[in-house]
Amino acid sequence: MIRQARPEDADAILTMARALAEHVGDPPPASKVRQFVDDCFGPKRWFECFVAEHQNELVGFVSVSRAAEVHTGNRRLWIGDLYVAPRARRFGVARDLLRAVVGRGRELNCSAIYWEVWRSNELGSAFFQAIRSNALEDLTIMRLDVDRLDL
Repeated sequence: MIRQARPEDADAILTMARALAEHVGDPPPASKVRQFVDDCFGPKRWFECFVAEHQNELVGFVSVSRAAEVHTGNRRLWIGDLYVAPRARRFGVARDLLRAVVGRGRELNCSAIYWEVWRSNELGSAFFQAIRSNALEDLTIMRLDVDRLDL
């Protein structure tokens, strides 16, 4: 079952986020439960989160933020994280989580959903190709670390 995350899911989601970070070679998330709850459910929310639940246990999650382009008038969603526990993979959980994101995108009149995939993530890349998503050839994702900002 896919549903909107609730504040009481924070510990389980952060546990899965640590597993995702380990899988892609990132450091463990700095987020603590209080910060996660504030960022996901607080009055100044940064993102939304959907979870996959099986037999009263969370087995996956996806986090989504809003983005917009003024010059085109297009709204879009940006997937920050998508994770399914190894024991729940190959049962359609990731696809169901993405269906929830697509549904949310439709509710918000979004034109598209974007995300990034590490080039070395062959499993993720294969999954995203299987659902007919496409890599953008004309777009490069750029990054500017705010702690190094020197403008």
